[in-house]
Amino acid sequence: MKPPAQKKSASAQLVRLSAKRAAVPAIMAACLLAASAANAALGQAPLPATQSTTRATAAVQMSAPRSQVPAAVFTTQTSQLANDVTVTEYVDGSGKVFAVTWRGPVLPNLQTLLGTYFPEYVNAPSSHNGRGFRSADTGDLVVQSSGHMRAFTGAAYLKSLMPAGVSAADLQ
Repeated sequence: MKPPAQKKSASAQLVRLSAKRAAVPAIMAACLLAASAANAALGQAPLPATQSTTRATAAVQMSAPRSQVPAAVFTTQTSQLANDVTVTEYVDGSGKVFAVTWRGPVLPNLQTLLGTYFPEYVNAPSSHNGRGFRSADTGDLVVQSSGHMRAFTGAAYLKSLMPAGVSAADLQ
């Protein structure tokens, strides 16, 4: 009578193993979604921090020459994603993300960071230098990305949303 009990036990183990294997893709998808949803896209309001990120916020005041508009103010929000990529969102006075920068061992999900501007980026003519640097400029959207395995950096910004007195050199 013990052999039938062993068969039940073996079939129960097989069912448990099958359930675990089925859960792996769902868990991976949830992790990817949490990592990609941690940041807002260009032109949108920044998203609040999630459990998968560590976020720091700082207000930045740029001093402009006296002949120009008074000092421009923007806020930066830095997130450390689950995949060790650091993403900084630059938010203008109206609460819209006008730029994002990234640094980390892998490229971030550019479709998430660029949002509705991603198709424009994909279709834009770009320049490559053969050493991992790519630059695309559509007139309003500018994306610069460089790096190699375990060391990627980049920036994307919208010229039309850039506050007065702020330049691409101010994005770090």
